[in-house]
Amino acid sequence: MGVARLAIIRRMGIWSAAAIATVLAPAILIWPIRRLSAPGDRRVLLLGALLALPLQPLAFHAIPMPLHHALEAMLGPGPVLGTLSLFYAPLTEEPAKWLVLAFPLSRRALRPDNAMAIALAVGLGFAIGEFWFIASRIAAAPGVAELPFWMFSGYLFERLQVAFPHGAFILWFARAFAGGGRCGPARWLAWRCISRSTFRSC
Repeated sequence: MGVARLAIIRRMGIWSAAAIATVLAPAILIWPIRRLSAPGDRRVLLLGALLALPLQPLAFHAIPMPLHHALEAMLGPGPVLGTLSLFYAPLTEEPAKWLVLAFPLSRRALRPDNAMAIALAVGLGFAIGEFWFIASRIAAAPGVAELPFWMFSGYLFERLQVAFPHGAFILWFARAFAGGGRCGPARWLAWRCISRSTFRSC
């Protein structure tokens, strides 16, 4: 019985790593989110995180994958396709997060003083959804899913690293929605694409 349980635990390696990341990411970000918001903002913070949970897999399947297959058919694999793929995330993931900011309850609650907290909460929810989406893709790889969870330390640290940037990337738009500043789309897109080259796991 003990051997069977150990085998089950081993097969859950990537899922265990995703669960650990899901616990650690909020534990890391909860302090700055609370400090940057008022007690009355708690409801909208939770709502923003929950609304963002499914957006990464939805954004991935809705546009980048069909677009990638079409471009691959036209251009074939190579450096041009690889360069174009850098634009997938800025052009799909970020607008998906804007939708949460534009949600009526979120939009009404946004203020210049809580815009950063709400952006971080939305980014956190988006990141957690991404944790599990990437884990599901890893689990589908033959042989990889059989590895114990401690073999996925790279996955764990990489996922934790992107939890903050996912919120930071939409901060300009959160402040613009809150009436606290301007957000130039061209400037934002250039910055986001540069940051994508730096934070390639975001």
